[in-house]
Amino acid sequence: MQAQFGVRCVFVCQPDTSSSLLERWKQVGAVYTLYPHTKNGKFDYREAWHLAQIIQRENVDVVHVHNLKEYFICVYAKIFSKKPIRLIATQHLVAPAKNKCSWRWAYRHIDAFVFVSHKVADIFLCNEAVRRSCKHAHVIHNCIPEVSIPQNQSSLRQELKVPQDLPLVLYHGRICKEKGILQLLRAIVPTFSGKYGIVLAGDVADEDRAIFEALMDTSALQGYIFYLGFRTDIAWLITQCDFGVVPSIVAEAASLSLLEHMSLGTAVISSNTGAQPEFAEHGKEAILLSTNGDWTDWLTAIDTLCADSAYRQALGKAAYKRMDKDFNYNHFVQQIYTLYAN
Repeated sequence: MQAQFGVRCVFVCQPDTSSSLLERWKQVGAVYTLYPHTKNGKFDYREAWHLAQIIQRENVDVVHVHNLKEYFICVYAKIFSKKPIRLIATQHLVAPAKNKCSWRWAYRHIDAFVFVSHKVADIFLCNEAVRRSCKHAHVIHNCIPEVSIPQNQSSLRQELKVPQDLPLVLYHGRICKEKGILQLLRAIVPTFSGKYGIVLAGDVADEDRAIFEALMDTSALQGYIFYLGFRTDIAWLITQCDFGVVPSIVAEAASLSLLEHMSLGTAVISSNTGAQPEFAEHGKEAILLSTNGDWTDWLTAIDTLCADSAYRQALGKAAYKRMDKDFNYNHFVQQIYTLYAN
């Protein structure tokens, strides 16, 4: 980043940021540990001072914050550092902005807001006073970097011992009620006849573990449902399955699971609870359905994709073209870096 744009940047993230992401950042530059806990605008000024010292010592040009909880720490760090840094904030959640005077004061000290979809921007800026406080707002759609698929791995079908002609439906992500997968499995059970296999990859939420284990033990699904646990080779799993399901019942800012399927040219059935229609057109690049409690359309769509391989291929091909045209990762990076350097 510094070599290309002459910009030195600090990213501020939560203390529970995954070690894999931190390791990736360490390849770019130094990683410092902050503990930016904030509640109702109250925080530890020592952390702001700590960040200010980093800004001064490293001659930082840009501080990029990704969580509302760290806004105050970053704003005060900018003030304490007495440097003309650019403070960039990315909003990833579909939620209205906090609208107290103290928060609007913080917004006015942020040089630019980045929203991962128009849906996020519209909801966050729904209040006129907040909109006036956010000086510069940009929508830069989320996207997925290209990944290399290992060529020397065995076939997933061989690992699972399933026939070549049995379609495999993949769900990957956290297994919990909010993601809708438990509700979808419940809807599948009563009429399930073994026309497809169900592959699940992800951690199970502790509060929903009993429900999940009961579904796994359902006699109708025995031999047709496969739980792989947490996996890091999601791209490979997507290419090994015939299509995916993303049945989230919460408003999605920019569903990464949907984008992962699209970027690999795989058909997917997704909920339309949030910004999904910004990334895929229903019936052309994905199947987008409601998750209002009636899962009939989902069962019909699953049966349709299982029976029609040509339709699966057409959806996947169109999705890949859409990703390459509108949500190209290199273009995304260029937009972010240009914002840093502007």
